[in-house]
Amino acid sequence: MVFASILLGFILFSSSLAFGDLQEDEDIFFEKGERAFRVGNFEKAISFYDRALELNPNHVNSLFKKGGVLLIQDTPDEAITLFDRVLEIDPNHVDSLSFKADELVKREKIQDAKPLYERILKIEADHVGALSFNADELVKMGKTNDAVQLYERILKAEPRGTDPLGVSYADKFLKIAPNNANALNYKGNSLVLLERSSEGNTVIFGNNLADAISYFDKALVIEPEHLEALFNKGRALIQKVRASGDDANDINKVGEGLSYIDRVLEINPNHVGALNFRADELVRFEKNEEATPIIDKVLELEPENAEALFLKGRTFLIDRNWNDATTYFDKVLRITPGNKIAQTNFQLATLALGVLPLDGYLDVKVHDSAGHLVSNIRVESLAVLNHTLGTNLIDGWPITQEMTRNGNQYEVRQYAQNSTVNLQYVWGGATHYGIKYPYEPDSWLLRGNYWQYYVDKGDLVTFVYTVFRPLA
Repeated sequence: MVFASILLGFILFSSSLAFGDLQEDEDIFFEKGERAFRVGNFEKAISFYDRALELNPNHVNSLFKKGGVLLIQDTPDEAITLFDRVLEIDPNHVDSLSFKADELVKREKIQDAKPLYERILKIEADHVGALSFNADELVKMGKTNDAVQLYERILKAEPRGTDPLGVSYADKFLKIAPNNANALNYKGNSLVLLERSSEGNTVIFGNNLADAISYFDKALVIEPEHLEALFNKGRALIQKVRASGDDANDINKVGEGLSYIDRVLEINPNHVGALNFRADELVRFEKNEEATPIIDKVLELEPENAEALFLKGRTFLIDRNWNDATTYFDKVLRITPGNKIAQTNFQLATLALGVLPLDGYLDVKVHDSAGHLVSNIRVESLAVLNHTLGTNLIDGWPITQEMTRNGNQYEVRQYAQNSTVNLQYVWGGATHYGIKYPYEPDSWLLRGNYWQYYVDKGDLVTFVYTVFRPLA
C-alpha cells in the first residue's frame, strides 16, 4: 500500500461541523473523505470527495485523492482520468504527474512515462521516483557508474523505497554494485526501520533485524570504518534487544549497540545521526543532564534538525517545563507537520499550560444571499493559550483604534474572517471552538464558550474577533 502511505502525508487535519473554524463547504466534505480514507472506508471516502466535487468541480485535493483511492481499488484508467483533470488545473501538480507516470511504467509504456518524469525533475530536482526512472535508463545504457551515483541519492532519501513494479531501490543498487559497501549498507537499511517514521514513531521490523545486521557486517568487512554501516549496526543491535523485550528500562542491556554508536562518534564527533541517537537513548531513561549538551551540539550544527528539537522538547516535558516544551514541539511541527508524536506531546504541554482569559468578544454575523443580516451572536467569554503562541496570535491582529474605558486607555485589536456556505446545517460548539492551532487537530490557540446558529444555502458567515489591551 505504497500509495496509502504517500497519500496520508497530504491529509489535512479534520474538523467537525461543531467546530467554530470557518471553512468552505467543499473543504468540509473533503476532510470527511480524509477521515473515511484513514480508516480504510474507501467507498465512503469517494462519496465525500464526490460531494466536494459537486460543489467545486475543480477541487484539486478531492480530484487527486479520489484518483488515489481508485488506484488502490485497481481501477487505474479512471484514476488517470482524474489525474489528467488535476493537471489541466495545475500542470505542475507533482503527485499527479508521478502517479500517472508510475502507472504508465506498470503498463510498460516507458516512452510515454519519460516526458512526465522529465517534467517532474524540472519542478522537483530530488524527486525519488523520477530519479529512479533515470537510473534504470542509465543501467540499460550500460552507464552503471552514473546509475550508482543516482542510487546513492535515491537511497539516502528513501532507504526502503520501491519502484512502480515493487522492486526495492536497494536491490537495484546491489545488483549493479554487489561489492559496494554503500550498496550493502543500504540493503541492510532497507530491511528495517531504524529511525523515526514521518509520523514520529519508531517501528521495529523484528523478523528482518538479523538479515539487516548481516548486510551491515558485509559492508564493514569491505570498509571497517564505514560510518553509516557502524551506525546502522549499532541501532539494529539495540532494536534487536528491544524486539526481544529484554531491555527492562536498563540502559546496560543495550551496551553492545551503543558501543557502535560511540565508535561512530570517535571517528566523527559531529555525526548528527549518532549524536541524536545517543541523546535519544539518554532521554529514554530520563538522563536529561547528560542528554542536553548532546542535543545542543546537534542544534549548533543543524538548528532546524527536527529530531533534536523534539528531544529538546521531551527534556523540558520530563522536567515539567510546559512553556519551553510547547515552544520546541511547535518548532518540530512547523518542520514536520504530520508528526503524531510531536502532536501528542504538544497537546500534553499545552493542556498543562492552560489558557488566559481575554478582554474581548467574538461577533458571529450571518447575512443571507440578499445581503440581509439574519443572525448576530456575540460570544463574550474568550480565552487564549497561555503561551507566546497565543499572545503572538493577538499581536498579529491590526490595531483598529484606541479608546477609553472606565477611565483607562486601551488599544483595540480585531481579526475577521468570512465564508459563504452552500449547505443547510447548524453550526455550533462548546469550549472546543475558536481559532485552531494549525498543526495539531485537537489544540486551540483561542477558545470561546457555547454558541449555536443556523446557516442556509448562500449565507455569508463572518467572524469578527475583538480584543481590548490596556496601554501602558
